[in-house]
Amino acid sequence: MQPNKPQTFDGHAINDGISYRATIMNAGVLPSAGNVFISQAQADSVDSQGYSVALRTPLVYIQILNYGTRHALAEQLKRWFRPGTRGTLVSKFIDDGLDYQLNCAVINIVQEQGNPLVYIAQLESGDTNWRAVTADTASWSVTGTGGTKTVSVLGGDETRLSATLTSTTGGVIGYDRQNIYALPGVPGINYGTRPWCININSAVLVAAGKLQADMDDYRILIDGVETKRWIVGKNTTSTNIWFNAPIGRGESLTLMTAIASTGAITVMQFQRSPANKAAIKRMPTKGIVKHGTEWISYSGKDILNCRLKLPGRGLYGTALQAHANGDAFLYVPHLIVTRYSNAAVTGPELLDPNYDRDKPLFDLTASDNTKWVYTASTKFYDPTRPTAPGSWTPVLQRLGDQSKAYSIKENAETGDPAVGGKLASWLRNGLPDTEVGRAGWQIACPGGFSQITISGRKYTNGSARWPAVAGCQRSDNGTEWYEVFKETIPTLSTWTTFTRTAVAVATTSKYLFVGLDGTIVKLLNAMAMLEGLTATVVFYSTNLPSAALVGETGNFSLDLTFANNTTGDELYLDYPMILNSQFIVDGENFDVTYHGHAMNGALRLDDEGRNVWLRLNTGSNTLQITSADVGTLSIALSWYRRRL
Repeated sequence: MQPNKPQTFDGHAINDGISYRATIMNAGVLPSAGNVFISQAQADSVDSQGYSVALRTPLVYIQILNYGTRHALAEQLKRWFRPGTRGTLVSKFIDDGLDYQLNCAVINIVQEQGNPLVYIAQLESGDTNWRAVTADTASWSVTGTGGTKTVSVLGGDETRLSATLTSTTGGVIGYDRQNIYALPGVPGINYGTRPWCININSAVLVAAGKLQADMDDYRILIDGVETKRWIVGKNTTSTNIWFNAPIGRGESLTLMTAIASTGAITVMQFQRSPANKAAIKRMPTKGIVKHGTEWISYSGKDILNCRLKLPGRGLYGTALQAHANGDAFLYVPHLIVTRYSNAAVTGPELLDPNYDRDKPLFDLTASDNTKWVYTASTKFYDPTRPTAPGSWTPVLQRLGDQSKAYSIKENAETGDPAVGGKLASWLRNGLPDTEVGRAGWQIACPGGFSQITISGRKYTNGSARWPAVAGCQRSDNGTEWYEVFKETIPTLSTWTTFTRTAVAVATTSKYLFVGLDGTIVKLLNAMAMLEGLTATVVFYSTNLPSAALVGETGNFSLDLTFANNTTGDELYLDYPMILNSQFIVDGENFDVTYHGHAMNGALRLDDEGRNVWLRLNTGSNTLQITSADVGTLSIALSWYRRRL
């Protein structure tokens, strides 16, 4: 059935019966498919069973009705259909009386030859089928271990299912405690993925029966995906839970219009400043900001006027508070959740033989977020994991082949870890030649260092063979280097120990280098070596993120299989939800959100190659949820009818 009434394009009325009358000239013509065949040498091509669909090219015939304003109406049409403009074409089908839409882009608009009152707009769309403007809906209540629901789908083509899940009563199986962890970035500083620890009093949780004594059930999720964690000081008053945290560039916004401690808000107005505009521009369209105790979500932004739109207050049970003019709101880029209190689980490392491949190299017991400690029982560098978190980076610039940056004491095959540098003369055509080079190790921190402690050894086989730089240097940019300390010439041909304790470093320093830099004379076997064997680097605390647990809450462990038994599609959800909060699976836009925050990581498909999460066939579909215990789950289902 042809759509007989085009309604709008990009929100503009093109068939109002007063200014314009429109029709779609080729609405019933489907785009062609390009089938993929695999060529074979001296044989027939093999059908790959794959294909690509060409673009759909709707032609919209538009007649200007008001002759007196024809020139203005023609100019208006040209603006609406400016080449490259993207918009939604909406048209009504006469058989069911519903409005359907196509997402389109304008190719051009031309005047019909010989008829100055008629224009033809040529559009392109990647949509094979028309999608209803208004969704069909159904409700579903699931209890216990799950259930089934039958929905009848109208239209002429398969469509996609979306669902909003709300836990009204928690189940008794799985994790039943959680705590949100606030880790906003530092404005202007991008730490990337960095080892980080959460410090808790685990003994209190164990004593209260909320946590296993071995802490196997203490888990960390980042944006819906469980991440690896390493725990030191289990069941003590000061337990560190280490994980690799994404700490990107932070953003800070200065509030202009005060917000009361109660009541809904529709917009957050920030001071109109270049800094605020730049920050809002860098932030995504949907996200979270926080100030004090309160987290606020937003689902739109106005960069020009420095506004965040449609805010939702008190996310994740955070306490509402008053916010004054001048208060700084920090952008929260990732939702980090700790969950625990599940007696049935074992340690995640037992299921993954490569669990420690992502473990930081430094001493997790002696280190914290302000300092990393390297001892004889840890490593500075692991050649099997060259990008391991907390790793030092080798630096080697040389003329010959004898100078080295090495990671084992005295450059031996095995032994204690080291950050060692060796500069040595080398043979050119059988004769000793001068070495000019730089050999050692460096470590970086985008927020800067404030101090270094290091102990090690040094060696040379001649007083004239000690380079100009021997010790530690710092740099603000990784290019220009300045002395932190310099080691004197050691006793000749004898390994000599050295210790530098709590040496202050300029806090602008983003790089530290330990090693040698300079010239070694052209004498046979002439060399100098310097190696650090233990070290502690202290970070500039002012530039470290300010992080904290928000507060423990009870939760429902959303852990279920969601299937359409009619199509055979399945998806799996696993996330700790606060009761009466919404977990939205938007199958239409491939988006999973929780309190307005992206949670796509909490969803998995039985077939990751499928381009629709849960398909709905036309006619009857039987949906099923299976779980160990969902408690009581309220589900709002929705889908858009589709037709060719």
